[in-house]
Amino acid sequence: MMSLDYWGDLLQLTTKASEEKSTKFLKSSNERILPFDVEYNNAIAKQIANGRWYEKWYHNHSLVMSAFTLIFAVVIPLLPSPTHSVQLIWLTIVVILFGLPHGAFDWFLGRAILFPKFKDNWSLLFVPIYLTGTAIIFFIWNNSPSFGVILFFITSVVHFGLGDLPESLEKLNQGGIFQVADVLSRGLFVWTVPLFFHHSNSVRSVSLLLSFGSDQDLTVVMKQHEEILSLLSYILMGVLIISTMISLLGDLKLCIQFHHMRSKILIGKTSEIVVLPLMFYRIPTFSISFGLYFCFWHSVRHIFLLGALFESDDVNQKVTEKNEMFSLWSSTQQILVLSVPITAITVVLGFFFYLNYQSTASSIPSLISTGPSFSSDKLRQVLFVGLSSLTLPHMIVTEIYQRMP
Repeated sequence: MMSLDYWGDLLQLTTKASEEKSTKFLKSSNERILPFDVEYNNAIAKQIANGRWYEKWYHNHSLVMSAFTLIFAVVIPLLPSPTHSVQLIWLTIVVILFGLPHGAFDWFLGRAILFPKFKDNWSLLFVPIYLTGTAIIFFIWNNSPSFGVILFFITSVVHFGLGDLPESLEKLNQGGIFQVADVLSRGLFVWTVPLFFHHSNSVRSVSLLLSFGSDQDLTVVMKQHEEILSLLSYILMGVLIISTMISLLGDLKLCIQFHHMRSKILIGKTSEIVVLPLMFYRIPTFSISFGLYFCFWHSVRHIFLLGALFESDDVNQKVTEKNEMFSLWSSTQQILVLSVPITAITVVLGFFFYLNYQSTASSIPSLISTGPSFSSDKLRQVLFVGLSSLTLPHMIVTEIYQRMP
């Protein structure tokens, strides 16, 4: 990864579509042109995404969202608790508006990964592999919900833990125990804090997932898993506390070692593992707290990161200090528009799956004609099983992309 100082105040990107391997070079900060061919689109875009202008947006987003989350955590518990239906409708809406589009960008990541080798045939490889991965996860849920829950927990912890840090912050620890602690502290709180502090609600939610695809009585499922989930909550809380303490010590070490980056470390890194667990502790309704984190922290960051990564697709675009944020927003808008068809297809498929899942004895046309009754429990199952089925292929694509040379 090139030093950020190389980028200077002005970068110009030019994409050359060429079948032959062409030269790639980076001129000094006093020169203004960075040519590269399509084979190197990915590597150059990654450097830009970790440059000054994306990190400025990341810093501002962390600052604003930390303040907003603290206010949210104080105000929401003072308001009347919404019904289960309202909670699930809120979560469904924000997932559709923010969560699914951030996953729909996997299409563009897949292109960046496969196009250099397979050219225009890249989608013939990507689509079947991606859909097969999703189908395998759904098959696991349908045949062994317990294994589905475990797999969902592991993949989400890894994905959220590795998640959203710009590479300049992620690489500061240079591996070792502090980086492991970062991953655990950032990935575990989403499930551990609600399970420990709002145990009854969490047991009910987990039991809903464990009863996916069966006619088991929910109360019976809850009683069957109460003890193991209680023990698990203490174990996970112990791991979370230890990893958070180590992570905070690592941040203190970094603040001393890289004193010029102190504000970036404290706001972009430390605040998240303090503010977000506090929100999950204060808000007993998991659908609300998870919706806020997953959509407005994780997904929004990913959307703008993808906007930064693929900003290089704009031919002859100049990124200057004056228009850098406009350039990022403009590129993000373009890629959001491109993600609409994939998002829409996912929503439609999810809707029909929900209709079919409500009553396997009735056909989809008859369900539509009679107007199926709304079930918040069924919607919760479909929503989280659907997210789980998409998480593993999404995580694999993201991690492959981030580790490309």
